[in-house]
Amino acid sequence: MRKVRAIVLSMVACGTLFAQVSDAERALVQDAIPGTQLAKVEKGEIEGLYKAFMDNGRILYVYPFGKKIIFGDIYTSAGVNLSEADRIAWQTELSGKKHENLKNNVKYEDIKKLSLPIEYNGGNDKYILVMITDPQCPYCKKAEEFLASKKASVEYVYSVVVHQHTLAPEMIETILSSKDPKSVIMKYIKNEAVASVKSDKSAKRYEAMNEYARTMGITGTPMFVVIDKKTKKPVDLIEGARTDELQKYID
Repeated sequence: MRKVRAIVLSMVACGTLFAQVSDAERALVQDAIPGTQLAKVEKGEIEGLYKAFMDNGRILYVYPFGKKIIFGDIYTSAGVNLSEADRIAWQTELSGKKHENLKNNVKYEDIKKLSLPIEYNGGNDKYILVMITDPQCPYCKKAEEFLASKKASVEYVYSVVVHQHTLAPEMIETILSSKDPKSVIMKYIKNEAVASVKSDKSAKRYEAMNEYARTMGITGTPMFVVIDKKTKKPVDLIEGARTDELQKYID
């Protein structure tokens, strides 16, 4: 990707002018990049240039009048990277929307129908941690190892979003087929050998879990939905192996 440097005039010091765009301007930008779904469009820091925001967190610079797209960052003459600040703000906004959407739409009764419940050290009295996980994911293992050392009530929903994790489906089916799934999970955490087991029932259960995770919009693991045991309502979402955040719902 070529880095584009542009000296931005005094309008930048006062913030982006006229950030909002008309429907006609948005249509021009969309016409310059047909087939690309845009979340929003704003005027850029340089006259005639527009910022096209996408749901994957990327921002494209578009000059719609000549149907040109610029891949790169915009800097001030002082060396300040304006593009980086825009990306961080946009990704933070997207993350907030994603979390609110999940919290508003997740229903514990739906999860309970397909999840694998595991109690570590007697379980937790206040919270259930719904863990969307992949047994081949090193970050998932880190989180599981932490939870296994605490009083935690975990409900597993398995989903493989990394295509390179080719062993994961077989590992999941082995867990779901076992009469003692916790012991199999612990062996995988410790990288111990486990005899592979498959069945139509476990395959269908994994398929249902994976499909549910997709409908939730899960694009990475681990992801935790924290459920209040009394109300059965989601109270928080935690992305990644954030043991510091998980600790709040274990003590």
